Amino acid sequence: MAGRIDMVGQSRAERARTGALGWVVAVAAGGFVPLGLVSLVVCVTGCESKSDRLESLYSLAAGATGRGAAGQGIQQAWYKEEILLQDVLDLAHQRLEKPGDHQSAVFALALLDTIAVVEEDIDRAKVNEFFWTRVGTLAGNGAGVAFGETPKDVALAEKLMLGGTERWQTDSYWLAHPDHDALVAIIMHERGQSAAAMERLRSRPDFDEHRHAAMKHIEDEVRKKRGG
Repeated sequence: MAGRIDMVGQSRAERARTGALGWVVAVAAGGFVPLGLVSLVVCVTGCESKSDRLESLYSLAAGATGRGAAGQGIQQAWYKEEILLQDVLDLAHQRLEKPGDHQSAVFALALLDTIAVVEEDIDRAKVNEFFWTRVGTLAGNGAGVAFGETPKDVALAEKLMLGGTERWQTDSYWLAHPDHDALVAIIMHERGQSAAAMERLRSRPDFDEHRHAAMKHIEDEVRKKRGG
């Protein structure tokens, strides 16, 4: 199932995200687990197959205007009821598993942009917390892939890390996904927001190994810059 990983091993997206902290902490097996979601099949008379339509949308994410083109394509197809957001989430999570695919991170951001735009029109009866958790893990996995690239794309990672909507950014989400939280702090530090990153980490009631490692990394780097 797209988006699901082995409970013992780590997916590429997870390795990328935790790999972005790889010089800081070795993540134990059974850490963050992106959640899968059963896809629903929908197609109207005369339309492309679901897989063809999704591939067409994914192809829009290539090139300099990929984010906007893919986002617009997803939004239009959703409003026409040609696709389900769950199906696009499946594809986005799946593509983040493909090594060396920068386009996967761009596509993830395009989908997160779309969700932010259409959020008010989403039928709440058809989605639950499972859906919003997957939106959050897409943001985290996408940021991890962008940040783990060589060279790392910090600007793209920053756009992805809290992308989509604030709907998924709950206390329970951050409690369950400390590696994502730690990555956000690391990226904030990379973008010159070290003080805010430290405050974010200190505000958490559960100060686990991921957050501890991130804080130590930031403190060490700040100390070096000061000549300490």
